[in-house]
Amino acid sequence: MELVISVVSIVIACCALAFTFWQVKIQRQHNHISIRPHLCRFTKRKLQNNVAYLEVTLVNNGLGPAFINSFDVYYRGKICDPDVVIKEVFNELGCNVSHTILGDDYAIPSRSEKALLVLSFVALSEVALDDMEGLINKIDLVINYSSAYASMEPLDTRDD
Repeated sequence: MELVISVVSIVIACCALAFTFWQVKIQRQHNHISIRPHLCRFTKRKLQNNVAYLEVTLVNNGLGPAFINSFDVYYRGKICDPDVVIKEVFNELGCNVSHTILGDDYAIPSRSEKALLVLSFVALSEVALDDMEGLINKIDLVINYSSAYASMEPLDTRDD
C-alpha cells in the first residue's frame, strides 16, 4: 500500500511540475504581447480662413513603449537628410515648417503621438491642400523599433 501511495504522490508531483512550467510559458507569452507597441503614421488636415495646416504624426497605438532603433527618411526612393528634404520641398513653396527627427534612443510611450512635420501655408481651396499632401506622401519613413522584449516589424511607408 505504501508503494502505491508513493507512486501516486510522485505522479501528482510530476503533473504539478509540468503544469507549473506550462503556466510560466503562457504567462511569458502574455507579458510579451501585453507590452507590444504598434507605430503608424497619421496626417491631420485643416483649412480655415485660407490658411491650411497639415500635420504628420507618428502614433503608438500599442500597449507598450516603442523604442526607436533607427529613423530614416527617403525622398524619391533614396535615403536622405531630413533637413535637406524639408528645405528642398517645403521652404521654397513659402510654407511655415517645423519638423522633428527622432533619435536612436527615443521612446514613444504607449497611446501617444509625436508630431513629425507641421506645415502651414496659404491655400484658397481643398485642392491646394490635396496637392501639398501629395508632396508629403513622396517623403517616406522607415522606422525600426522594438518593444522591451524584441524587435518589431519596421514602420515602412514605402509599402503604402
